[in-house]
This record gives sequence, C-alpha cells and structure tokens, in this order.
Amino acid sequence: MLQLAVLVRANVPDGRYVQVQAFTLVVNAHGGLLESPLEMTTNQRVTIINPQSRKDVGCRVVRIERPSSGLFQAAFEFDQRSAHFWPIAFPLTIEVQRRR
Repeated sequence: MLQLAVLVRANVPDGRYVQVQAFTLVVNAHGGLLESPLEMTTNQRVTIINPQSRKDVGCRVVRIERPSSGLFQAAFEFDQRSAHFWPIAFPLTIEVQRRR
C-alpha cells in the first residue's frame, strides 16, 4: 500500500482531454489502484503521471468502483511492467539488480 499523488490524463466521452489529480491506494510493478474524481470506464486508456519523478506511463483501466465518498476507485495495469515508476523497490526488482 502506498498513497502517492499522481496525475491522470484521459479522453472523456465529450471528446475533451482532461488531467486530474488522484491518489494511489495500492501500487505494484504492474499497475495499482487509485482514487480519482474522474469517472473512467473499464478498458479505458489513460496516462498516469508521477509528478515527483515526472515519469508517465500508459495504462488500461481494468476495474471501476464508486465508493460512498463520491470518488471513483480505478484498478489499472501498465501497458508494460514498470517497476521503476513508483518510488519504491519491489522484491523481484531487487533480486534482478543483485544478479547484475
């Protein structure tokens, strides 16, 4: 679990391109779960931006839930495994680095 402020960029149904601030709830090397004011749909393509590192990564929304807070929870997966996108080391990443 890691709460990190991120930016989410996406096209919305009326054709506009929007960017909103969101917060991660869970992260891993393959994606994560975030809470956002932006209503997204399953299989929607979005870009997640880590403002601390200025890195961005393409993603696909895999699940959406609307909790009672009015914010949407979106589970997402990276287009490609991106273990270095988050400011933490994952166990597999550490093992790979030791072998080098």
